[in-house]
This record gives sequence, structure tokens and C-alpha cells, in this order.
Amino acid sequence: MGKPTKGQVNLILAAILLFSLLIRLPALFTRHIENDEVIYQVLADKVANNPSDYSIRGTPLVDQLPRSIYDQPLFHHPPLFAYLLGLIKNIFGARWEILIPILAAVFTSLVVFLIGKELYGEGVGLLSSFFFSICPVALHASTKIWMDTLLGLFCVLSVYFAIKALKKEVIIWYILSGVSLGLAMLTKCTALCIIPALLYILFKDGFSKKKIKDFSILGIAALFITAPWFILFYKTFHTFLPWWARQNEESMRMFPFLKMAIGRPVYFYFTNTVIIAPIYLFGFIEMIRRLKTRGRLIETIWVLSFISGLTIIGATGGLGYITRYILPALPGLALLSAGFLENRNKYFWILACSFCAYSLFLGIINAYFFQVADVYGYSYFFSGPK
Repeated sequence: MGKPTKGQVNLILAAILLFSLLIRLPALFTRHIENDEVIYQVLADKVANNPSDYSIRGTPLVDQLPRSIYDQPLFHHPPLFAYLLGLIKNIFGARWEILIPILAAVFTSLVVFLIGKELYGEGVGLLSSFFFSICPVALHASTKIWMDTLLGLFCVLSVYFAIKALKKEVIIWYILSGVSLGLAMLTKCTALCIIPALLYILFKDGFSKKKIKDFSILGIAALFITAPWFILFYKTFHTFLPWWARQNEESMRMFPFLKMAIGRPVYFYFTNTVIIAPIYLFGFIEMIRRLKTRGRLIETIWVLSFISGLTIIGATGGLGYITRYILPALPGLALLSAGFLENRNKYFWILACSFCAYSLFLGIINAYFFQVADVYGYSYFFSGPK
């Protein structure tokens, strides 16, 4: 079979994105009652009515949550996600708020294709886009009113624009990468984990005054986007990070799931990722190969920065280990997995197809058949009474 034409590539990509959208649209008709979903919906209600009131203080919900974390004059996460929810609520109604996570996941699949095309070619781009589209973590998170898929979209955009900036040497790409990084940080502070990948992309061939200047432009753009929030946060709390939002005895007593998440092993993110999405096993193998050969390390640094960063936070008892926290790393794993499969024999492709079928079915179970706060493997659902 010859190389697909541009029209064929576009048709396949459109089919992947349409499929990605269709498997998520049932979330419009499900109840969004998980604890964090309820919090974000309350925040959306408040900012929709009064944009300056970004907290859940004074609502009945605060009595059902750990006051040490939630009874504060400002909510501890940056505000972009809640304000977008409030905007959707005012324009279309509360039912359509779920469109933000859904569309963020679909557009992330598109950007994954664009990155794959830049780094490898259209074939790897299409395959990695498909892998992310059916990823159980991405499917689960994008069918809940959670901020993680929006965070993932802005992180992957910052990587894509940085790759374009290095290739084109046009200032607008550095600005766009910085803006994307800033928007990611305005979604969730763990966006900082993408910075090592951006540094590698821009400086992997060495340092120069021009590269330092270009990176400064990226950083200034990010700072311009984020400064108003962090200045307000500092004026309110006299710190830049919400240290009080760490899990404590009160939160673990009220929510046993958090206690369980904190008690998970330090290798949880590596093992659970492969258990629920075995296609990523290829990505981890490819990661090890590249570390040994010093091959292209963009995705390796991208993935390891998030997994190691969130592992450190989990190990210190900050947030616990919850799979969706590493969602911004999964586009990198999808790219690594697709890169591994390039030029492999049919047996690897047969195995990949079985892994994809397994992951898609597991993602649908987690997203629609059970109201769970994390992504679980089949044994959790079919092993009898807990």
C-alpha cells in the first residue's frame, strides 16, 4: 500500500476526531454528581452571577467539605476552568458545561496528530491521535466536569507551538507557546510540569543568546497571562501556592477515597497506566530505548516530568495518587507508543488492536456505567463484593 494522499489523511483524521466526539457525547445526558464536579458547578454558578466571587464560601456545599481547605475567600485552584463553565452556563445553560471537557479532549487529539506529523510523519500522527482518543483516562476525565482535559489541551498546545517555534524561527510561535503555558497554569498549577519539555525542545541543540531571548519571550507571554491571578492570590493569602489544600485528617475522614489514594504505592502511576491502557506499555518500552540511545527525548521528558512530579507530590501526602492527574502526560505516551509501532511486524499490530479494544471498553465502563472518582481495571468491577 502506498503513502496515503493528503485527502485520505484528512479523512482518517476527521473520522478519528468524530469518533472521539461521539463516544463522549453521552456525557450530556449523565448526572454529574462526583464531589469535584459538584464543586466546579457551584463555582460556575457563583462566577456566572458575580465574576468577583470566586469561592464556595457562603454556600451550603462548604458545610459538606473540609473547611480548612474550602472555607477560604478564594478557591485554591486558578480560575480559568470555572470562568469558562460560568460563561457556558450563561450562554447555553448549565447542562452544556460538560462540553468544555469534551471538546478539550477532542482538540487535544487533533494537536497530538499535529505534533506526531511534525516529529515523525502523518502515519504516526494519526495513530497517536487515535490512541489518545480512546485512552480510558482521557475518556473518563472528559465525561466529568473536571479541569484535567482542559489542562491537557493547553499543555499539548504549548509543546506544539514550541516545536513550530524552533522549526520556523518566527516570534509568533514563541508567543503562542507562552500564552498556552499561561492558560495551562491558569487552569491548574501542575502545568509547571510541562516546562522541562519546553526547555528541552528549545535548547536541545545548545544555548545561544538568540535562544535565550526567544525563551524569554515565551516566558514573558506566560507571565503576562498568569500575573493578575497570582498577584491577587498573593495579596489574599501572602503565598503563591495553596499549601492548605493538601489532604489532611479532616478531608480523609470525610472522604475515604482520598485516604485510599494517599495510601497507594509510589509506582502507582506507572503500573495503573499500563493496567488500564496497555497500549502505553509500548510507550514505556520506547521511552527506555530512547533513554539508552539518547534518541529524540521530547516525549520522554514530557512524560517523566509529569509522572515524577505528581509522584513526588503523592509521596509527600500532598494530593494522593489519582490517575487523571497525569492526563497531560498521556499525549506524550500516545506519541511514544505510535513511534514504537512504526515499522513493526503484524504481530505487534495485532497485539495493539487487542490493547485498543480492551482500553476502549474499559474507558466506557468507567465513564458511563459506574460513578467512580478514578479509572479502575476490570478486576475492580468484576471481582465480587469489595
